Amino acid sequence: MCRFAPAGFEAVRKKLTLVQNITLVGVLGLIVGMDAKNADRDWLQGSLLSLLPHLLPITLVVGLFVYSFRRGMRKQRENWLAYELLVGEDFVIRRMPRLSEMEIRREEVTAIKQNAQGLTLETSSKQRALGVPSTLEEFDEVRARLSEWMTPTELGRAWRKNSSHLLYGVVTVELALLIVFFLSSQSWLLVCTGAPLFLGLVVCMVVLHRSAQLARKIKRNMWFMLLPMAAIAFRLMEAILNWR
Repeated sequence: MCRFAPAGFEAVRKKLTLVQNITLVGVLGLIVGMDAKNADRDWLQGSLLSLLPHLLPITLVVGLFVYSFRRGMRKQRENWLAYELLVGEDFVIRRMPRLSEMEIRREEVTAIKQNAQGLTLETSSKQRALGVPSTLEEFDEVRARLSEWMTPTELGRAWRKNSSHLLYGVVTVELALLIVFFLSSQSWLLVCTGAPLFLGLVVCMVVLHRSAQLARKIKRNMWFMLLPMAAIAFRLMEAILNWR
């Protein structure tokens, strides 16, 4: 039975903290931008008390972010410590809280890809792919055993170098599109930013609901994404019908 090294969670915590900070800055930028766009400028010259109606939403958002981040980080650590990978003679089983148990037989494996993050066991189905993280305590032993099944294919250096920054780039771009979309009043800009936002949410929902690795409860909870999708779709339709 293979598990993660407890000390290795520090690197995960730093990555999650960076993503949270980027998201928080983006959401605050959206709130401040919409407030400055719609508010009466006279409050800028008033007393500190006149700032309260504008500071309260920001304080509330920051408080919710801090609370949800601490709670999510605690659950992430629990998942990290509870992760199990069992490698047998002709099978691999992964067990992780809130995810469906996955078992891949040796005869199912069509390719084994290797990069800086670890190994990926691929099958004929794109939904049945199992990752073996390099942060496992017994990773070298697992890699040696899986190499007996099939020689791992080394991915290019460029992919290994840039893959760790992909998530940060996607989050930053999506937040920038979201801010521009809700602050803009020009139809062409609304369409250029709203269309990729809407399509991105649709793709995300499809991928999540087709994934064999996610538990049904998590898939059901993802329906909340319909709310921002509906808001974006409504604003897009309004921009197209009232083109200016």
